[in-house]
Amino acid sequence: MLDLFSFFKRFRSPPRTGAPVPFVTYDAFEHRFTDSPARFRLVCLQIDGCDWGRHARFTEPASSLDGTRLFMWELKWVHALHQDREFPRTGWHRREVLVDRVARTFEASAWQAIHEAPVQVTPRWRLVGRARDVAAFRSPPDERGNPIRRVTDDMVEVLEHGESKTFRWAELRLIHFTRTAVNTMATPLNEATLEGGGYASARLPDDLSHPFYRQLVKRGYLDQPALEAFFARGSDSELTVLSARGDIALADVDEERALAALWNAAPGERIDAGGLVIQSLKPDHERGFEDFPPRRFHFDFSTINGKGNHALWRNEVARWRKTLRPGWRVTYREQGYPLLDLQGARLTLTLYYSRSSGTGWLTIDPWWYRHRLLQEARWQTDFAPTHSSVIPNATVSSHYGRPPECLLPAPDDLHRPQLTLWRDETGRCGLTHEGWLYLWRRDEVLAIEDRVSDELADRGGPYYEIDIVFAGNARLTLGRGNGSAQELNAFFQ
Repeated sequence: MLDLFSFFKRFRSPPRTGAPVPFVTYDAFEHRFTDSPARFRLVCLQIDGCDWGRHARFTEPASSLDGTRLFMWELKWVHALHQDREFPRTGWHRREVLVDRVARTFEASAWQAIHEAPVQVTPRWRLVGRARDVAAFRSPPDERGNPIRRVTDDMVEVLEHGESKTFRWAELRLIHFTRTAVNTMATPLNEATLEGGGYASARLPDDLSHPFYRQLVKRGYLDQPALEAFFARGSDSELTVLSARGDIALADVDEERALAALWNAAPGERIDAGGLVIQSLKPDHERGFEDFPPRRFHFDFSTINGKGNHALWRNEVARWRKTLRPGWRVTYREQGYPLLDLQGARLTLTLYYSRSSGTGWLTIDPWWYRHRLLQEARWQTDFAPTHSSVIPNATVSSHYGRPPECLLPAPDDLHRPQLTLWRDETGRCGLTHEGWLYLWRRDEVLAIEDRVSDELADRGGPYYEIDIVFAGNARLTLGRGNGSAQELNAFFQ
């Protein structure tokens, strides 16, 4: 045995000597430390032709004075369900890596959880570790989203959480790319949002010659320079490849024209609301008010005035703001939520935007809406009560089964800021709340009773309510505030 050991010892490789081996960094990308706004750059690394960047990201390497050694931190974001025992907890982790460029070896410390952004890294030129060849470098792999499983001329298949989802190219309505490394993983997370007959978020292939990209270029959705520029950016990046959601054209908004267009708008039609062009408007009826014209509308969008990212929107909103007429108030939040608020005297536009698409809301002021309804005879009433009673803090929670003629916009002489009970001498009863008048006859009421819902507080309760029950189990439910069923019974007798 000793002779065999001496034989291998004699013929083992001698220590490497000579000039330091070359190294290069690439794919530098900005990251954010947990919830802190502090940003730091991490890079990929290639040493002596060995690519260390497949599953690893490093701080910028520091070189010793003689140029023979490199020191850096390897960093990794670890999610809650990570299986590797090397990582003691969820969050950011680092280990120190020391490279001997002459011997072509490296040493690495144990992984440690860190609690501060690595904006300053002090080199340690001695580590207690086993020296290994640079070609033997390994890093625990990141779990990086849902892979694109298969691409053909007709479809693309995504494996999302183990479930196969198929999208036909001809049916896709949205393809949106995002590239980010904020609160995700140490490697930039490159994702594609796909929508059309379904929805999925897929991991983008790293190889720019992948069939997925070839199909996008072939179909005219994307050109090669735009794809390369997307992956070349060193900070958060977005790219709308395909969108059938449409554009918003912001110009000198005329509130009168906008209100007139909304009042007569048909669901799904393109609307030019006086300087505000929306491709497809959808009414948003409040529950129980479906028999009235909508007061709110929503729509989807992908760009503003043809521009598809926040940096461009900032300049566009600044330019557009100068054209607005007096009376409008604009709030723009490039990194906030909602993205934009445009408030006029009688109309509000609100825009929300995620990394794949946007949603907008148009809301008509309730005072203007009520008065516009009262201009039409079908929503007017001859109800002339002689008695009233205010219930502070009470609200109308819901109403079910009442015929449409029993719900009307409240005339000005009955409109009050708080819920108010009304009755006349002929047995007609009503209440007003938030601009609406609820009407009934006294003999239509079967019971007025106190009720407690969600007593176990499973959904935020308990809620103390008053039920006005009519024939056919129709009912009007009040959040009772300072009132009670006894008080309502006494008033309406």
